[in-house]
Amino acid sequence: MKTFDFYPEMENGKLDRELVGLAEEVCMKSASLPGGLSSAFLDSTKDFLQKVNAYHVMMLVDKDIPKTAIDNAFKGELSNNVKIQELQNFAKRHVQMQKEIETLSKHTSQFDGVRILKIAQTILGTHNHIDEELYPSFRLNEDLPASQKLVSVFSAFYYLKNIVEMQGVLLLHVMDQMLFSTTPGYGYWRLSRAIFRNASEYDMLFVEFDSPSAENRRKFVNAALRYSLAEVNYMSENLRIDSLVSRVERYLNPSFVNPSNRIDLPKYTAPILGRLLIVGKMPRSEVPFIIGKKQRTASAAIKALIDKDCLFSKTPKGEIRLKINFELGNFLFPNSVCAA
Repeated sequence: MKTFDFYPEMENGKLDRELVGLAEEVCMKSASLPGGLSSAFLDSTKDFLQKVNAYHVMMLVDKDIPKTAIDNAFKGELSNNVKIQELQNFAKRHVQMQKEIETLSKHTSQFDGVRILKIAQTILGTHNHIDEELYPSFRLNEDLPASQKLVSVFSAFYYLKNIVEMQGVLLLHVMDQMLFSTTPGYGYWRLSRAIFRNASEYDMLFVEFDSPSAENRRKFVNAALRYSLAEVNYMSENLRIDSLVSRVERYLNPSFVNPSNRIDLPKYTAPILGRLLIVGKMPRSEVPFIIGKKQRTASAAIKALIDKDCLFSKTPKGEIRLKINFELGNFLFPNSVCAA
């Protein structure tokens, strides 16, 4: 198995100040994304973004796949349509794979395409032969600042895509591991959405850059950093607590734009969701005090939100947590799902 070191220098040995400057801005803003938000709410946000990621991959197979297919898959409500059902099962495995990659990134600074392929085989249940010579591992200089590591990560991306010719989902999983390991705040924004949102330009980069060179690599890294910065700015704007609260209020407003798919919610649900945006989770016993009503009314509001798939609880009397399904998620994070 080959191992490569990637450094953010050009061939003349000098740092590329423009690339490092862009990377510094990405790293600084990415690290500040969690802000003062609760870990429980941030975990719900990560879960939602993993499903968005899976949905974008599903759209590569069928651009007309309904958004409800993802939420239904995780509720165990599989479609009678065989093609959609296959995609639902794939989406569930894809989310599991994302979680495995994040866990892997916490335990190693070695970026190993073969290891990721083997994890994928375990989750997907395939047993194809893996030619380890085709999938080199990577290591980064641990002494580099985060910004230079990020430039190195996208240099590795260019190498994998254009020279090793690693494709599709595997390439994104390898890049996710690299970004989780090197970029604080990654997971609250995702490279896959950045690429999907810029799909035409992204594809053109590799049409234009079919002759590998240091300058073509630089152009690609510049584009990847610009995509990443746009994603970080998008999430930074949408993770502001005032924005989140106002969007929840709009989501629960009776004049909701598309009422055909919504479940009518009791009057006192807004304060519950508003509180959970701040604390992420809470005991059921707090709800009567939050809404200023008796336990029976509080229980009815909780049940309605669970039925709406906006809350979940491990036990019938356990604490409640915010759950961001696709409908709520698209209010909290507008246009989070890109058009095909």
